[in-house]
Amino acid sequence: MRKAEYISENETNFSILYKPVSDPGSVGYLDKELVKFRNGRPPKTTGNPYYVLGEPIGDMRDNMDQPSVDISEGISDLEKEIEGVGVWISEPDQQSEEEKKHRPCIIYIHGGGFVGGSAQAFQNLCRYLSCQTHALVMNIDYRLAPETAFPGNINDCLRVIHKIREDKTYHFDREQMYISGDSAGGNIALACAQKEYQRTGFQYLKGLILYYPVVDLTMEDQGWKWNLEDYSGTEREMECHCAQSLRGFETQIIKLYVQENTEKDDPLVSPIVTPDDTIYPDMLIVSAEYDYLRPQVEAFAAKAGGTGCRVKAIRYGGMNHAFVSLTGIIDQAKDALDEAAEFIRAHHTSIK
Repeated sequence: MRKAEYISENETNFSILYKPVSDPGSVGYLDKELVKFRNGRPPKTTGNPYYVLGEPIGDMRDNMDQPSVDISEGISDLEKEIEGVGVWISEPDQQSEEEKKHRPCIIYIHGGGFVGGSAQAFQNLCRYLSCQTHALVMNIDYRLAPETAFPGNINDCLRVIHKIREDKTYHFDREQMYISGDSAGGNIALACAQKEYQRTGFQYLKGLILYYPVVDLTMEDQGWKWNLEDYSGTEREMECHCAQSLRGFETQIIKLYVQENTEKDDPLVSPIVTPDDTIYPDMLIVSAEYDYLRPQVEAFAAKAGGTGCRVKAIRYGGMNHAFVSLTGIIDQAKDALDEAAEFIRAHHTSIK
């Protein structure tokens, strides 16, 4: 990628690190390697007959997981059940008992619109995170909506977090935990952080690493607005390259995930409406240039940065929603994970 630069958005002084595409000829357009990948994608409709609440859940789930490549070295995996929740565990092969005592723990919560995705599909991502940070990585296979509605998936993740902190057979520094997630998983990560602040005051949670998190389901003015003109390129390119692909998704998520269990402006559902004095741990927040969620993600980053926590916000040029899951396929996916490793190293002095 070409040299990154800081830019300021909206009417705030909040700065975002913009990382442009590597090919100067494609500035303002989707990255050429990503276009190549998208052109090879299978049809969106698989014909899966599974419907819930009148929605084609089978089709949606069949198209959630994306391919990836394992680019890690020296990492072992273990799949097990913790407190009734499936978890994929990744850790370095060659670590002494002393090193294990001082390593961080990363909780990873996968995306998929609350209704799809799987922990297994994100294992190559988690293996690389473990490789780069020497961390114990817990990749949670939480229950999905609509069969499990809000707050079931949040509770699944919290049960795992609480158990591994209490169970001394899991070796890591109990004061050095991080929660990471992408898209819907980023939303759940923020909900877990809110819950844990109420419970412990962040005694152990050192940071959040969020990739294009869903932060606003209110469909009301929360200090940001979506406008096609904010995306360069032609309208047809925007249709083809996903800047509008998630537009209107809020109604579907409320129907399938929120259901009637809370209001759409509940901070656990729409973190952007948390009070201005809400306390969060330090954050790394990543957005994608051609993602419908970009305006709300960056507005949330600016708001969180104004509460006193340290926020590093990065926008990847030429990328669209879910690019980080393309580990080993898109260079920017690896770079975004390297940024996570750098974020953790800055907070955890035992990592070199």
